[in-house]
Amino acid sequence: MSNDLALYESGRAVIVSDGDNSFRAVQEKLGRLAQVLDDLVVELENVHRTAHANARRATGLAADIEHARLDPSHVTLTTAVAGGLEDAAAQVDALGQSVQEVSGLAYTAKAIHARLYTGLNEVREGRRETTPRPGFFAD
Repeated sequence: MSNDLALYESGRAVIVSDGDNSFRAVQEKLGRLAQVLDDLVVELENVHRTAHANARRATGLAADIEHARLDPSHVTLTTAVAGGLEDAAAQVDALGQSVQEVSGLAYTAKAIHARLYTGLNEVREGRRETTPRPGFFAD
């Protein structure tokens, strides 16, 4: 299984888990993740708005079909499409709320990480000697 976990934006990776767990790299990845999620919230709001507008149009079209005295099956099908679009809009809205929550958690994780490890990072960067790799002192 690959360690190259990524979110994709237009076919290219925007967040890659490259194994670099340095303080700055983690801060960068958490910030980028939160930003990508914020952008996704905006996109999901647009999808929600569009699905809801299309549902209203389908409802109006069903009424027009009924007033034109066309086959009642067309009214039934068009009404079903409107209902499906409303259901889809509701699910997209719920997804958007979840993504917004995860985005907030990413910002919180970034702040907690900075609070916990900024001092250690300053010590590491301030000395000339390199820090041994994890496990160096293990038996």
